Amino acid sequence: MGKEWMIFIQDTNALALKALPSILGVSRKNNWEMNTVCVPRKPGEAMGAICRLVNEENPADELVINVEYN
Repeated sequence: MGKEWMIFIQDTNALALKALPSILGVSRKNNWEMNTVCVPRKPGEAMGAICRLVNEENPADELVINVEYN
């Protein structure tokens, strides 16, 4: 199709779209194949979040995952 870039948006906050040019520029400058951006959230707020989960018994065992409406 001749496309060089693809943007997948999973956000209900329209202001997050203002960051797209910066995200694309950083990704291109660093030659990244993928980039993820998130915003801080308040506990109890009804929205998804990208979280880094770390095993307390083995800190090297971690997982970055999207957690929806917890």
